[in-house]
Amino acid sequence: MFKNFVATLTSAACLALLIGCAPSSSDSGASSGSSTSFPELVGKWNSDCSFDGEALYTKSSMEISGPGIATTSLYYSDTACSSEVMKEASTYSDFKGTSSEAGDGAKGYLITARIQTYTLTITNDTYTTAVNSASFCGLTTWVTGSQVDVLGKTCDSNTYPEKNTTLYNSIVGSETSLIIGDYAEGGYPSSPSSPVVFMKE
Repeated sequence: MFKNFVATLTSAACLALLIGCAPSSSDSGASSGSSTSFPELVGKWNSDCSFDGEALYTKSSMEISGPGIATTSLYYSDTACSSEVMKEASTYSDFKGTSSEAGDGAKGYLITARIQTYTLTITNDTYTTAVNSASFCGLTTWVTGSQVDVLGKTCDSNTYPEKNTTLYNSIVGSETSLIIGDYAEGGYPSSPSSPVVFMKE
């Protein structure tokens, strides 16, 4: 994640940069039971503009198409989410897992998926200058508006997984709303990390 880089960049250049949905480490194992896909989750989901907890504001979208997931998160410098500075996008295959009733019509899901792509795009020239100056992800060739593939790269203190790595996550929700946190390697998170509320279109 960019959390440590945010603090470094803020103190060094009075700027901030955060990726909130990067895969993270986990401290619990996978659950047992048969796995299945979830037709009730298929469709497009969106989150409202909200403070990311550190410096920026963000909106996210997610499309579940059977065994595939595509996510996009846009980051902004203003409360209205109108001045975009950064974009992250990721895709996953083999989405499956187990579910259980959570009460009041909601379900809890334990899912796995294999990461296929993970890209970062800086969309603000000032931020582009800052990440190049910091050799972020070991690169000094960031260009405003150009996607950078970060799978397998170490960016500040976070090492992104390689393509096809199986990741774990938990979801709580219904057919109209979902709460989902960061994906983790090695097993299901003990609690949601950076949870985001999505509403179905």
